[in-house]
Amino acid sequence: MVSVVIPVYNAGPAIRRAIDSVLAQSFTDYEIIVVDDGSTDNTEELVKKYGSKVKYIYQENSGRSSARNTGIQAAKGKWVAFLDADDQWLPDKLKIQMELLDRNSELMWCAGNFIQTDGSRSTPRINPTVINNALTGRDYFLNYFEEAAKGLCFIATPTVIVKKSIFEKIGLFDISLLFGEDMDTWWRIAHKHPQVGYIAEPIARVYLNIQDQALQKQRLARKSCQNIIKLAKKHFELSEKYGDTEVYRALVKRIACHRLCTAIYNGYKKEP
Repeated sequence: MVSVVIPVYNAGPAIRRAIDSVLAQSFTDYEIIVVDDGSTDNTEELVKKYGSKVKYIYQENSGRSSARNTGIQAAKGKWVAFLDADDQWLPDKLKIQMELLDRNSELMWCAGNFIQTDGSRSTPRINPTVINNALTGRDYFLNYFEEAAKGLCFIATPTVIVKKSIFEKIGLFDISLLFGEDMDTWWRIAHKHPQVGYIAEPIARVYLNIQDQALQKQRLARKSCQNIIKLAKKHFELSEKYGDTEVYRALVKRIACHRLCTAIYNGYKKEP
């Protein structure tokens, strides 16, 4: 069974779209867990209208990472899939991924391409042909960091399925991170399990909120310096532990898109 974890905070206008996209899946062996992170709108009312189809959990506002962790801990399935409250899955998303995982029993996680939209324009995050060429006939990338450094293995949270037992080994989402908590989690998985199943065709629809993006940029500019340094340092140390420093460094170099990341890439040194 797949446990679908949906964290939500004041997402009344969108949460039904997310839940309905799960209920419309051609794969039916799943449970839906909605973790309400202290919403003050009508989210609870909307979710509870689904009755027994959805498990509703309320918690005091603690952040998205905490809500996801609550969902993981409540999950009864062998696999955990993530969906954000303002996004949606395409109808065969779970079916395609679970068939891939059944064909490749050694894989511990799987992700895929997605459609990004601002409401008026929609486009795949990566050209599916480019991804298929990079996969060279396989269902998976041999090394997440290596392919991500080439821009070929973008991991979006609403496309991810992870074997639940993995969280017992790598830990849950880091609630201390201001941003990038999902990236931190995928990187921790990739250090230990670099092979990742990947679907070239879009399997989800991610909605871009231009206003939220602008606010996020302002927030990062004000508050993220120590957070970015903490995240990068943490994974440089993990990369040394697992022997994948060079491919991880290549990824950091690729995402060094502003002065903080550039400083981290150029200035990181191992502590004695």
